[in-house]
Amino acid sequence: MVKLKSERHHWWPRCISRHWASEDGTTGWIKPDGTSLRIPPAKLGMIGNGHHIKLGKSPSKGDPWNSSFENEFDEADDSFSSVISCMEGLDRRNMPEVLIRERFLPQPAD
Repeated sequence: MVKLKSERHHWWPRCISRHWASEDGTTGWIKPDGTSLRIPPAKLGMIGNGHHIKLGKSPSKGDPWNSSFENEFDEADDSFSSVISCMEGLDRRNMPEVLIRERFLPQPAD
């Protein structure tokens, strides 16, 4: 078994955060305690070793009871940009005077 390398994982695709960046290149993060931070989009939604399973006695020696399911997310993460591109192509209108539930526009779908 290969030794698990310590990694920083994102709990949603980074490509989403890039769309939230303001003019200064940062995104806003409102923390559970109500405080807020401005951080680079790539740092938003990061957790340490969030996709690792470490049950073995010796994580540093590649114990067979340790594994990672990071690769399970690769296809979804790699494909998410196409979802955003598709959504950007949908018909939308600025209607601030209309109730939110009435702002949804029907979209054709194949």
